[in-house]
Amino acid sequence: MLNTKAFAELCSSSKKTILHYDRIGLLKPKMLNDRGFRFYEPQQVLVFQKIQMLKDFGLKLKETKSYLKNDGKLGNLFDTQKHILEKEKVSLEKKLARISEYIENLKNKKPIVVPKIKTVKAFRFFGEDKKGRYVDINKYQQEIFAKLGEKKAVSTGLTVFYEPGYRPHGSTMTTGILINPYNSKKGGKLKIYRVPTHKAVYYTHFGPYSYLSYVWQYVNKFVTQNKLRRHPQIAEREIYLKGPLGGNKEEDCITELQIPIE
Repeated sequence: MLNTKAFAELCSSSKKTILHYDRIGLLKPKMLNDRGFRFYEPQQVLVFQKIQMLKDFGLKLKETKSYLKNDGKLGNLFDTQKHILEKEKVSLEKKLARISEYIENLKNKKPIVVPKIKTVKAFRFFGEDKKGRYVDINKYQQEIFAKLGEKKAVSTGLTVFYEPGYRPHGSTMTTGILINPYNSKKGGKLKIYRVPTHKAVYYTHFGPYSYLSYVWQYVNKFVTQNKLRRHPQIAEREIYLKGPLGGNKEEDCITELQIPIE
């Protein structure tokens, strides 16, 4: 029999961890002597290692107890964890693709973000004018989608910005939803905006919104450095091709930044 310290050493762990596992009923000592000292059998190391395996696959300690005495349940657990890990793999591959793009651009002495120019076909959108903070854009989008009856965003959202440059507070903007055959008759009293065909500098951003303003600066620099003229009647915008309101995780979001030009 092993006292707590010796058992912890055999587990390559700490006495504190072993005592914690005892307190939460995860790994009880084989016996307590008259003085209250805990003693463990060497075979209990295998139980400890099983707990570590389950933790490694993402289970919280309180969730591991039901699996310790029932290996039959492990099949479902591993199926679930495999699905989670496959999603994480896809997310990591997307991050690797972005990093590879940035590295390639820097090797070619370009900025990490390289916008392009394209022709944007005429479109219409429902919109509401706002004056507020960038951090409230998601809230504005939720409000207008609710007015369209979309609890989960099916349509494509956008935000139009009327003042160039970085304005995190008091920005004049329009939050909107692109009009499509699905929602064209659901706008109610929402204002309809019409945008004609035009050229635009654009960049498609894959990933979180948390550093969109940083990405925007490269789109603005591209316009300035290439001596392009902003369109006098059409404002810059973000189009949320794949956003969190559609149930997507932040790392899976796709946002197109557009600056209309003459």
